[in-house]
Amino acid sequence: MKSKKVLVIGGTSGFGLGIVQVLNESGYNAISLGTTSSPKVDVIDTNSIKELFETQKDIDSVIYASGIAIGKDYVSNKSILDMEKVIQVNTIGLLKVLKHSYKPLTKSKGNFIYIGSIASDLSYVGGADYCGSKAASTTIMKTIRKEWLGTGIKTTTIESGLGNTNFLKRRYDGDLEKAEKHIQGIRALEPKDMGELVLSIMKLSKHVNMDEVVLKPIDFASHGISINNYKKQF
Repeated sequence: MKSKKVLVIGGTSGFGLGIVQVLNESGYNAISLGTTSSPKVDVIDTNSIKELFETQKDIDSVIYASGIAIGKDYVSNKSILDMEKVIQVNTIGLLKVLKHSYKPLTKSKGNFIYIGSIASDLSYVGGADYCGSKAASTTIMKTIRKEWLGTGIKTTTIESGLGNTNFLKRRYDGDLEKAEKHIQGIRALEPKDMGELVLSIMKLSKHVNMDEVVLKPIDFASHGISINNYKKQF
């Protein structure tokens, strides 16, 4: 049996890399794509996405795991260019990949899985650009579910809680001390945890679609409510 080809956009690090590793260990042909891969895939560059789907044949499924946060501060203090980049990667990039995924996925009847964040629903101070981009992307996926109804394509949004990836470092603009404090005392989600969830979704029966999933560490209930401070609620 020929291995199913899965394009993992944002698959060179973090949750995306964990997804690639788990799928490949399970017999899939998961291809890790990003700004450091060969070929290089930059979701901000429209031609980069177009060329990817023109050159890659027999695509079974696509996973969009690209996502960034740049700093954590009030909008009044943030760089406009940084905020634009966050929205370009998290939201506009998703739209570009959805557009070019449609044709191959109607042929394969495969999966389109978007790795999102619980920040789409639970905003936090200092993350207006990030939270806004994630909320928009979740709404986009809800709309795509309706647009693609009847095609046989499966669409899934995974809203993730706290993860042990480089994302925290980027959120705090490279401040390792703040990033480590944020995660201290919590056993966060590992990249392979996300990979195992994606694998289970892709193995569902053809007539079953997992529309939305929320994935969190057991030590983390919501923004600001974790095993470190839950007693303060009472």
